[in-house]
Amino acid sequence: MSQPLEQALNPQQLAAVLDESHALCILAGAGSGKTRVITYRIYDMVRRRGIAPGSILAVTFTNKAAREMRERVDRLLPGAGRGLTVATFHSACARLLREHGAAVGLSPGFTIYDEEDSARLVEQLLGSRSEGRLEARAIYRRIEQARNDGLGPEAMVISEFDLPGRRARELLEPYAAALRRADGCDFAGLLLEVLRLLEAGAEPARAIAARFRHLLVDEYQDTNRVQARLVHILGRPADSVTVVGDDDQSIYAWRGACADNLMDFMRAFPSARLVRLEQNYRSTQTILEVANAVIAPNPGRIPKRLFTRGDRGASLRILGTPDDRAEAQTVADEVDRAVRAGVAPDQVAVLYRTNAQSRPIEEVLRRRRRPYRVVGGVRFYDRKEVKDLVAYLRLCVNPRSDVDLLRVLNTPARGIGDTTRGLLVDAGRAQRRPLFEVLADGERLAAAGLKTAALARVRAFVDLLRGLAEEVSGVPADAAAHLAAQRSGLLGALEQVAGPGLAGAEAADRLQNIGALVSAAHDFVAEARAGGQPDDVAAFLEAAALATDVESVSEEGPGSAPVTLMTLHAAKGLEFDAVVMCGLEEGLFPQARDGGLDDAERLAEERRLCYVGITRARRQLSLTYARARQTFGETHRCQRSRFLEDIPARLVERRQPPPAAPTAVRYGSRPPRATVPGRPDVVLDEIDMDFAADFVDDLRGCDFAGPEVGARVRHATFGRGQVTAREGSGPNGRLVIRFEGCGIKRVVAKYVTLVGSAEP
Repeated sequence: MSQPLEQALNPQQLAAVLDESHALCILAGAGSGKTRVITYRIYDMVRRRGIAPGSILAVTFTNKAAREMRERVDRLLPGAGRGLTVATFHSACARLLREHGAAVGLSPGFTIYDEEDSARLVEQLLGSRSEGRLEARAIYRRIEQARNDGLGPEAMVISEFDLPGRRARELLEPYAAALRRADGCDFAGLLLEVLRLLEAGAEPARAIAARFRHLLVDEYQDTNRVQARLVHILGRPADSVTVVGDDDQSIYAWRGACADNLMDFMRAFPSARLVRLEQNYRSTQTILEVANAVIAPNPGRIPKRLFTRGDRGASLRILGTPDDRAEAQTVADEVDRAVRAGVAPDQVAVLYRTNAQSRPIEEVLRRRRRPYRVVGGVRFYDRKEVKDLVAYLRLCVNPRSDVDLLRVLNTPARGIGDTTRGLLVDAGRAQRRPLFEVLADGERLAAAGLKTAALARVRAFVDLLRGLAEEVSGVPADAAAHLAAQRSGLLGALEQVAGPGLAGAEAADRLQNIGALVSAAHDFVAEARAGGQPDDVAAFLEAAALATDVESVSEEGPGSAPVTLMTLHAAKGLEFDAVVMCGLEEGLFPQARDGGLDDAERLAEERRLCYVGITRARRQLSLTYARARQTFGETHRCQRSRFLEDIPARLVERRQPPPAAPTAVRYGSRPPRATVPGRPDVVLDEIDMDFAADFVDDLRGCDFAGPEVGARVRHATFGRGQVTAREGSGPNGRLVIRFEGCGIKRVVAKYVTLVGSAEP
């Protein structure tokens, strides 16, 4: 090390490094140098305190983070860190089981089952009850969730209408038994088996406790309940246990992470010392104040406030647009603006809540020939569900395409298994015919040697394709895409799985992607008609194919560093000079899925996700939203996100609309003051200028007082309810209402009427 600790670390960091308490909780804010603190703490333990490296276990969540930590320690302790264990939770547990697994019935050569292996095992257990890989994967996800929480079947809370959950509860113990018979472990099992081993307290447990006297855990807010129990068991007899995390960045509840684990650590170790790392080395003061304002309303968080000794930086830009297509143009404008200001393209990130949001943005970037890459996902037209729907559409145009036919032969599951598929492929090869001709010709199909039940399923599939081809013939591409999504069964299969838990979230994302493809076809039809071009399926498929070709060549060549597109979840742990966060609308972000806007815990996690997105930005931050958004070709009006309302106006760039086209104007949070025609007594301070004209029309003749707290009101969708709180004033203020039939909702005041008043 080239400089003393006092020069390498700020006072908070130094206190965390030098602390010799038995239990230490380091609350590390975003960009506060937590990895630096962990590595310097290991350095201090070895160099100053003389602790043997072999007695130290440092655990984090990703292989990348473990490698980075190991490299930093090696630079600080060249040659002296031999024996130190730096690993992920799963790799550390796998090593322990290779050594001590016999105590829980595992051989040293046990097999680790990945997600695909586990789903196949569930499918085997389902046997004749299985409806295919999609159902098996959904059930496995629920089994995995229970195992990550350390739950037995009796502790699983499942509603009577939750079929995947009921199946998972039935199979939880048979699944574990099948793993043991196979001498295998899934990822959750690696943790569970080590927990079993430690809780048994036999010789292997004592050997592990004697070996690891000092435990350090990074990203503790991401631990699930089983991981937290492992830390508690290993940490109590150890000489020291240190956890590092930030409850404000706990965003993985859907995969078992528990934001309360930091608080639980303090309760499990009452003498634990808490050290806060609040000085940020990443972002400007303005960005940090935006982040502090957004996260502050979350209940139950451990208080902290980020600050920097660096620049105040540029003001935040909040940009409202008429619809999602205009938003995509605005996002691309912000990317161009950042690049013109000198930001390298690969230091610009576009962040969104769901994968489906990337589709219009990708299209605009392609048209502008702006290179980009999609991280944490695949390009829109490469996503499985999108390719499946496109395959159905292509078969309507060209049924001779064997690639497309084989792709959807059993997608969604229709009981046409691998044996049948193999017989059909063999028949097509033997007869030297396109596969559809074999399927559609009774004699040729009979010659394939299928059993009666399989023959009936194949004929039903042929009838489906023929009927779909007839229905989409001559109709516009958007109508054809919607028909294909419905008739094929793709929509129905995903709707059955969509719901709570990780599998449900994935299915819901896939549904959104199908909806985004229908919307893409809708946009194509509008543009084709405006240009006098064909708007049918064949023309749309050609345009889509050419669009994906542009993607592949646009990232090549010197100076073509790509802009990054990713979900907010995928952005965790990364940083960029300029960030554009899009889709900040109620129902999208925060997300309304599974009652997210009424569930306090879900809403708190959505707010943490927004905080994570904001703190990815170093120098520039823009937030965008649309007043209308397309889903399945239909336009829905949107309300801007409540998170935007928490940002102080002083942090937002003031922007003036061009007078000629107010509906296309981007706006800041406090546009110029305006008055209502005919109502000079009313002054409007905060109008969204892109919808000012509509807003003014709505205000004429309105009762500006609005319903008071306690008033009984009626809403066209939610029915009767009682106002419990008011947010803002006037007709566009929001009311918190407890409705009789659906619980608490936040609605715009102008959309409710007082009970007993004239109702529309």
